[in-house]
This record gives sequence, C-alpha cells and structure tokens, in this order.
Amino acid sequence: MNPTTPQNPKDGWYWPWLLIGLLVVSSAGSILMVIIAVNDPSFAVEDNYYKKAVEWDKQIAKAKLEQALGWKAQVKVSPHPKNARLKLFQVALKDSQGFALDKAQIKVRAFHNAQASQKIKLQLHALGKGNYQAPILIHRPGLWVFQVFAVQGKHHFSIQSRQMLKTPSMKVPTKG
Repeated sequence: MNPTTPQNPKDGWYWPWLLIGLLVVSSAGSILMVIIAVNDPSFAVEDNYYKKAVEWDKQIAKAKLEQALGWKAQVKVSPHPKNARLKLFQVALKDSQGFALDKAQIKVRAFHNAQASQKIKLQLHALGKGNYQAPILIHRPGLWVFQVFAVQGKHHFSIQSRQMLKTPSMKVPTKG
C-alpha cells in the first residue's frame, strides 16, 4: 500500500482571490475610462445633428438666400476698456450696398476649438451705424470659433469666424 499525505487545505487559497482581484481592477478601470470620456470638455456633439442631416436641402436653400442678401459682417475681438479679464466682441453689419444695418438682433455662440462642448452665448447690443458689441470672457488662449446669427425683419444671416486669441498676460513681480 502506498500511503498518501493529506494535502494542506491552505495551499492554493490565493488563486480565487487573485482572479476576483483582476476582475475588480479591470471593472474599475473600465468605469474610470467611461467617467473620463463622459466628462471630457473637448468632446462635443453637433447640436441637432440628425435634424440637420434630414433637412440638408433646406439648409442649402437657406444658405443660398443668405448669400443672395449680400450682407457682410466684420467680426473683431478687442481688449475691454474697463476689465482686463474680459474682451469686447464686436460685429459691424452691412448690406449688399455697403450701408450699415441697424435694428438687427444678433446672437453669438462662441467656443474654444479644443473645448467645443463649452459654448458661450452672447446677445449683442446695438451701438448704431451697424455696430454691435458685448463683453465676453476669453478664459484660455488659442483658436476660438464664433458663430454669428443676425435677424432683421424676415431676413436671416449667419457667418462663422475663427480667430486666434490671447488672454491677458499676468505680470509676475520681480525682486530687485
């Protein structure tokens, strides 16, 4: 007869826990990646993209009507005279003859190119002679996209402007 030694019940106890630990770490990593992806400010989905795709022909017709109007808009971003943290967003709106367009309602959607999900909405105030402006907080330097929408009576006009902007530089005190 060949006697066998009984196996120690504590041998190999760590294998099930190692597998459970690997599953927990893998699941936690996946959940972390989902949280990061959902909260990423650089990720953006086009507003009403499905509706825009379905109504593509209407959008093309609208663009042709806007082009036939011949309106021109000059967009300018300049330093704010009273607040160094702000900029002034300005639009000069003219008709096809070069005359200033007053009494228009102008709205703007602005966003940094790297953070398209964080849109800033502006309602511009009329200054007269076709000029409109509003203060805007430019919180980071780089390429900014400005979508300008103007309405005057039954006429609609829109343009998109891209501008490279800088934020006010902070002065660092020096010892001397």
